[in-house]
Amino acid sequence: QLNFARTETSGYDFTINYGFDLADLGRPAWGSLDLRLNGTYLEASENYPSLSDPDFVNPSLGQASFPEWALNASARWTIEAFTVYWSTTYQSEQSIVEIEDVDLYTPAYGDEVWISDASVRWEMDDNTSLSFGVNNLFEERPFINSVATPVSSAGRYFFARVTGRF
Repeated sequence: QLNFARTETSGYDFTINYGFDLADLGRPAWGSLDLRLNGTYLEASENYPSLSDPDFVNPSLGQASFPEWALNASARWTIEAFTVYWSTTYQSEQSIVEIEDVDLYTPAYGDEVWISDASVRWEMDDNTSLSFGVNNLFEERPFINSVATPVSSAGRYFFARVTGRF
């Protein structure tokens, strides 16, 4: 068997990190702050699935799971034994169904999505920590045709966790 199929993508990935002690701003008891932004700009995503026509291209940019923009941002504020954490994921609009011939159909698009999580952790001692938080804080829903894109079907959920190190 031969597999002539291929995928070609182009775009940009980037990461920006910045951390600092709030003592440097004249607030010695306020701890430290770490900020992070990771992103992807998908310029093109093309699939070549046909053995009989190797030049046939099926673009996937903008289809479900192939947003033009995907960003992850987070902030971590640490004060002594406590850490407050916030993260947000962004995905630009995506079609919710795959349309092979866009000249015949107008694909339905899901809106852009912002998914936020928040948590607090307390380092009780060198070996034990206690965490609690909420994932999918604003209860974003999966696309109508999916149980897992761009968020899981669980919706908003709360958690508590005790971690021990041995």
